Amino acid sequence: MPGAVNVPPNERHLSEQLCNDTLNVAYGHSQSCQPAARAFAGKGYQIIEMTGGFEAWKSNNFEIDAL
Repeated sequence: MPGAVNVPPNERHLSEQLCNDTLNVAYGHSQSCQPAARAFAGKGYQIIEMTGGFEAWKSNNFEIDAL
């Protein structure tokens, strides 16, 4: 996903990786995204949770960066 930043569960305190002036999208392959999205929203970040993870992103034909 263009501009994606991996924030592993044990490093969620590293919110400086998120953008303050734009919408952040939390996604993942487990239920761990919802608590993370809530925590970041509680810190004032604009954030939504995208269910379905990367597979949902691809199935909606959103842009994908080449590795």
